Amino acid sequence: NKVSYYTPKVAGVQIGVSFTPDVAVHGTVTKLASTPKNEDKNFENLVDYGITYENKFQDLDVKVGLIGQFGKSKTLTVARTDVRAWELGSSIGYKGFTVAGSFSDWGKSATPVIKDPTKKYGASYWTLGAGYEYKLLTTSVSYFKGKRANVFATATDPIAASTALHDRGFNKNQYLIFGAAYKLAPGFLPYAEFTHFKAKRYGATINNSGYVLLGGTKLAF
Repeated sequence: NKVSYYTPKVAGVQIGVSFTPDVAVHGTVTKLASTPKNEDKNFENLVDYGITYENKFQDLDVKVGLIGQFGKSKTLTVARTDVRAWELGSSIGYKGFTVAGSFSDWGKSATPVIKDPTKKYGASYWTLGAGYEYKLLTTSVSYFKGKRANVFATATDPIAASTALHDRGFNKNQYLIFGAAYKLAPGFLPYAEFTHFKAKRYGATINNSGYVLLGGTKLAF
């Protein structure tokens, strides 16, 4: 259940704001009445905001966007830091080529209020990608790298005294993705995607990595 407002686009600029009273509430009045006021891994009174700018300078297409979120972390067993997160992204297009990137920082959002100064807390990530479109063929390559520590850290102590359970360093994820699509006919778009992923847990001797090949078609009527 969310209320949103968007301004008309003026001189390439558009602004949007939305408000979510409780992310655990979906749809019915019965659900609203049964939603716990305090619970782990959930949020209330969330405000999302965003501003975008788009313009074209001859053959150059420029897009820049900033989004953010702030709100209250709901708490049952462990007091957690409220949400303060933002992301900045941009893309530049020129004669079929596009380059884009973004960076996001969650700060200490949703981490335990009681912290160990020798350990790490929070999350952030960045992305970089490029694409090329030629007639009916579209290709792309993108890269994602993120890190996270003690967001929704597990703890059973109601006063979060067991900081010994907290992560000493950041857990990291990386993805490298190649994609291609070809418009065989109006409304018929076969595509393929190849992904290499790697997940590294701080202090672990064995990391999780692998490859995913995905193929399919998109139909539009």
